[in-house]
Amino acid sequence: MKTSKVNLIYFSPTGTSKKTLEAVAKGLGIKGVEHIDLTPPDAAGKSHAIPAGGLAVFAVPVYSGRVPPVAAQRLRTVKGNGTPAVLVAVYGNRAIEDALVELRDITTEQGFKAIASASFIGEHSFSTEATPIAPGRPDKEDLEKAKKFGEQVKAKLDGMAKPIEITVPGNRPYRERNPSGPRFPDTTVESCTLCGGLPHQVDNCLGQGRDYEGELHRLLGLRQGLPDGGEGLDERGGEEGDGVAPHRVQQA
Repeated sequence: MKTSKVNLIYFSPTGTSKKTLEAVAKGLGIKGVEHIDLTPPDAAGKSHAIPAGGLAVFAVPVYSGRVPPVAAQRLRTVKGNGTPAVLVAVYGNRAIEDALVELRDITTEQGFKAIASASFIGEHSFSTEATPIAPGRPDKEDLEKAKKFGEQVKAKLDGMAKPIEITVPGNRPYRERNPSGPRFPDTTVESCTLCGGLPHQVDNCLGQGRDYEGELHRLLGLRQGLPDGGEGLDERGGEEGDGVAPHRVQQA
């Protein structure tokens, strides 16, 4: 199969999924690259169609062994037409569990055919100086592995006459999501400084003039783009995680 364009489709609140995907794209060596960023709130109101002759490369972070609910919703704004797809899950050094199989199910429903999948490590959303979890990941070695994976995918794509679907690790039914609790950010109208630092990251931002007081504990755990480091947020949410797991690549 020959394609002159690759579509990078990602939900990447902290930037690690995007960074990993860009390394994969470098390995693919396809000149035409289009970014479809599903992270900003206004992404929910847009729609995208990827033709059969294109290539879609999806990346999402892993939250509690699953695709984040907001990411799952926005992935359904992207339609394929028997389009070959590469699936990437970025996890915080614990486990991917059912994230890849959930991502495969969503993209299959949307008209894509998964031809390759991989998992890579990104710095955990809970990581701090005091309690570092995969700090600085993806690092140079991670990105080189992502690039190598892209090269393997390109070789596989070149040798196929039509998309050959793969199976991916994971279970159905999927793992239950963790109930909202103290691990998630918690704030109040009184403690919010109306910095507006979250608008491009999540929907629930008081700085945008929205009243989400009752829902703020469900905010995603984000760091990128917070001008004050998240003032008013007691904790950060994200992928549940402890321990150490190796980098893994499945089915290149």
